[in-house]
Amino acid sequence: MSVKWYRKAAEQGYTDAQYEMGLSHVLGLGSLLDFEEAYFWLLLASASGNVDAVELRNEISNVLSMTQMERIRNRAKRWMEEH
Repeated sequence: MSVKWYRKAAEQGYTDAQYEMGLSHVLGLGSLLDFEEAYFWLLLASASGNVDAVELRNEISNVLSMTQMERIRNRAKRWMEEH
């Protein structure tokens, strides 16, 4: 599946697609390498109980600042309230 379709599914709240979006941003596959965007999608997936997302999210947290993570958490909170 292409990143385009994963994004559509992720935006509709599909946990596996959210994990795949995070993974694609970590690896730079079909998208830009972007740890902040990866953390955002993995945070959403982990909130739904995806264990793989929790592990990868925790690994990424080592390369992000506390300020970045707080900004992403706030974004994820707003996203969850809207969806």
